[in-house]
Amino acid sequence: ASLRIIEADRSAGRSRIELTITEGRFHQVKRMFQAVDMSVTFLRRISMGSLHIDDDLPTGSYRVLTPEEVSELSRTV
Repeated sequence: ASLRIIEADRSAGRSRIELTITEGRFHQVKRMFQAVDMSVTFLRRISMGSLHIDDDLPTGSYRVLTPEEVSELSRTV
């Protein structure tokens, strides 16, 4: 995993980070932070494999993948 701190507010005890993992399991990110006595209050996936999720896609919604995207994801699995 790699971690990049985007913003840290020590007085509020909050940070914004970018975390990259190559393989994820159920609640893995939350468990990683629990292991160092920290908690996750908001989590957003920005990509999955080579597929980058559109910023304008509303939370909780989805779109149909193109045949090219399906093919690319199949190759990386």
